[in-house]
Amino acid sequence: MGEMTEDRLVQQTVANYFRDQLCWESIFAYNDEVLGADGTLGRESDRDLVLVRYLRNTLEDLNPHLPAEAYESAIKQITEISVTKLT
Repeated sequence: MGEMTEDRLVQQTVANYFRDQLCWESIFAYNDEVLGADGTLGRESDRDLVLVRYLRNTLEDLNPHLPAEAYESAIKQITEISVTKLT
């Protein structure tokens, strides 16, 4: 993980909490992330806020019998930025 800095210590503490209390997996990708569909988190750009690869998998797990178009529509609604929502 590299040198232990205050930022890393905070990240590690929070990641451990998420793992132990919520059963979440954490990935420390800052400065190490490989971008692209097959990259570390599946983000095309470091400006992508939603991890679409994981969102799609979760939507499919929670709603296994929907057509592919339904998943794509849900992802679009979640990730699309509306100018009207910015005001």
